Amino acid sequence: MNRFEGFVRPTYSGFLAMVRFAEDGQAEPMLGPGGKPIVFPTEREAWQAVAERLCSYMNGNLVRWGSIAQSSHNEADDVFKNFVRQKGSGRRTIVEQSRKLR
Repeated sequence: MNRFEGFVRPTYSGFLAMVRFAEDGQAEPMLGPGGKPIVFPTEREAWQAVAERLCSYMNGNLVRWGSIAQSSHNEADDVFKNFVRQKGSGRRTIVEQSRKLR
């Protein structure tokens, strides 16, 4: 399942904050110290934890096949900084930038 989801599941002692990410196939509870699920006393606190966790994931570093996307982009800029090879040609064209776009 390629989707993100967050919901609250009631238990006998409180509420569990459940989160599913695109790379996982199933929702898992938020875990505390020792790998034990965090049981929230109120449903509101559980929903707040779900929202914070999903927002922090979405606003964090993008990860692609185990590497951070920004670092691989910077490595590619270092390798292909000064030239471009045109399609179908073995000739290299020197590229100069008038200003940096980032």
